[in-house]
Amino acid sequence: MPLHIITEVPYLFLCLLGFIFTLQDKPAYLIAGGVAYALAYTMRPLVLAFLIASLVYLFIHKRKLVYYFCLLFVYGLLLFAYSQYNKSNCGYGIVSSTTGGYNLIMTANDGATSIANFSIYQQPGQPGYIPNAACVPFAVKDSIWKARSVVWIRHHPVRYASLVAKRVPRLYSADCWPLSSVFAINTMSNALQSANQTKALRERRIVQGIESITYYLVMLFFLLALYEERRNIFSDKGTILLIVLLGTGGTCLFPVELRYHYPYLFAITIWAAAWVSAKMRERSSSHSR
Repeated sequence: MPLHIITEVPYLFLCLLGFIFTLQDKPAYLIAGGVAYALAYTMRPLVLAFLIASLVYLFIHKRKLVYYFCLLFVYGLLLFAYSQYNKSNCGYGIVSSTTGGYNLIMTANDGATSIANFSIYQQPGQPGYIPNAACVPFAVKDSIWKARSVVWIRHHPVRYASLVAKRVPRLYSADCWPLSSVFAINTMSNALQSANQTKALRERRIVQGIESITYYLVMLFFLLALYEERRNIFSDKGTILLIVLLGTGGTCLFPVELRYHYPYLFAITIWAAAWVSAKMRERSSSHSR
């Protein structure tokens, strides 16, 4: 089942591996962390959320400059070497997925909403349409979409920011993606093809809510933990929350899927579990008196 969530599994593995390495008090581990982060970047640039959190952790713990050097030099060197390798093979020095422009144009046009819209690439006059697209190199198409998106965002910053904000609750609205491999009930494609689309979509949301009950409990405990432990948010214990904040912000610049929140659930779960554990200890201690 977990393999159904596509790149999230190897991406999160490498991000967590890199983050754990950077918590160690030996420069050799920072070199290993740079390798893991560089590999993760080839899948998703959002690894920067983990990298920045690592740098903050090093700063809080007053690590020597050699730690920063080991992490950043290896990270940058590997990506530079990878870009040169790609440039010699395909003519473009790419170091990560080339879907940034493709996704961004869906969120940066006059008809944009908080969800994805693939129709914008199909007809002339649509913001994502490129004549003879099949004959245009992938990197060129991506750069065209990025350029169009930047122009639109520059002219509509408030509209774009409002769409980003609307994607945050959508990103965390449910947690049922892996189950769709097992229970193919009320899937999006079935709902959209239904004779009564409104009813089908409503039923699908109900099923998603039922499947997400455990997830909602974890989120509730997480919010309670944030409130009661608010003084620790800006301590070293809160470093992993920076990953959630930066990762969520970066993700919501583009169209979102429910599975896109998986790389940040580890931090949410840790804080939720710590809160529950503390409450259980308090209860046990009060009973022992």
